[in-house]
Amino acid sequence: MSRDAYDEAPIARVDAMQLDDELVGDEIVAPRQPADRRFAIQVALIAGFGFLVRIAYLYAFRNGTINGDGRYYHVIAGLIADGKGFITPSDFLQSGSSVPSAAHPPLWPLTLALLARFGLRTILEQQLLAAVVGSATIAVVGCAGRRIGGVRAGLIAASLAAITPTFIIYEWELMSEALALLGVAVLMLLTLRFQDQPSLPRALAVGFSVGLLALTRSEQVVLIAALLAPLLLLARGITRRRRWIWLIASVLVVAATIAPWTIYNTARFKDPVLLSTQLGQTMVEANCDSSYFGTRLGLGDPACRVASPNNDPGPGGDASTRDSAMRHEAIDYMKEHKGRVPVVIAAREGRAWGIFRPFQDMRFDTFRGTPLRVIQLGFLAYWALAVAAIAGFVILWRRKVSLLAFIAVFVTVAIGVAISFGSSRYRAPADVPIVLLAAVALDVGLRRLEQGARTTPASGVDAPVTTAT
Repeated sequence: MSRDAYDEAPIARVDAMQLDDELVGDEIVAPRQPADRRFAIQVALIAGFGFLVRIAYLYAFRNGTINGDGRYYHVIAGLIADGKGFITPSDFLQSGSSVPSAAHPPLWPLTLALLARFGLRTILEQQLLAAVVGSATIAVVGCAGRRIGGVRAGLIAASLAAITPTFIIYEWELMSEALALLGVAVLMLLTLRFQDQPSLPRALAVGFSVGLLALTRSEQVVLIAALLAPLLLLARGITRRRRWIWLIASVLVVAATIAPWTIYNTARFKDPVLLSTQLGQTMVEANCDSSYFGTRLGLGDPACRVASPNNDPGPGGDASTRDSAMRHEAIDYMKEHKGRVPVVIAAREGRAWGIFRPFQDMRFDTFRGTPLRVIQLGFLAYWALAVAAIAGFVILWRRKVSLLAFIAVFVTVAIGVAISFGSSRYRAPADVPIVLLAAVALDVGLRRLEQGARTTPASGVDAPVTTAT
């Protein structure tokens, strides 16, 4: 029995009541079409509510100023829409020069540029587009939640995605994480569908979603090894030869998705650029004295990049040669301080997952323009969801539900943090599986409360019978 016809059997048995199915003896009757339609309407209403929450947030902070990468995305979207391509915004604004840029993968700038082509290029208009993306994320998270935990778990997951601050913050800041959250939700849904009923089209769909994610956040290319390979090589019910054929085909789809951007960069830069030229700068910021010792342990320090002798590529150089030189510079520093590397990586992970100096990180996160009180609320919500997610992980593990997609996203985030620096922003892709796992735990908690209410003496059910003496 596949989830295309019905949710996973072990989950279905405990969730039969909220799945609107009928349990007849030992048989579970397949869900009716109206139940599917009702779920779709409910998720759509939740997504609509989430959009209204985002509109209210935009209104409340309409006078705020976005900084950092969000400002970059805002400006470069207009330049792309004007036909100037991917160039360095600061150079163009200061001197009118068109210096090639691949500071970030292209998918989020292209998404914003599509809106700008129609004349909608103000920050508020771009934030509204990001809110639409966030609403789509809510709907997909709800569908993934239903597939992994049943109807009510799906509705809970959608509701959490609608109100969780970390989902909304990145949309207001115009960060690429807004699109990455949607991409991860789609990837998890497609992965669950493949696990239900493996097929070549579904394998290719997973590969395509990995490629799109890599074009949104470059570290997501790790999903080829963390998710795609084990998903296909461990697939049940198909021959070993077919597994390898599907894996090769899916990896080729990832490559074909990324290829246009890579080929475009080949003509613009001296050194090869797969996804971006940002890694070297990030590694230099993360591998210097201030990030290895003292109060900034595990963080990145932009001052280290500015002071780097490789920050200026010099005559004949470009962003690609600077990136290569800075990567070598950072690796050399790591070799010279290899005894500190494990401590620094542990600090990076601790910061990203909100367990090492979180109150310091809250202040740093305000750099992008979000007020401190909102950042603090986001951390509180994350901590609560993380605790529930641990319980949800255990519940699914006991049900023998595959946790590969969840683990793959967590591993990808951890690897990305380990080679860069600790930041709650880099944890963003993991917020989707955290919400899904938390929804499973909350669903189980609600069910136990309902069962307890039905069996208490006050309910009149299963009450003890007493006789007069």
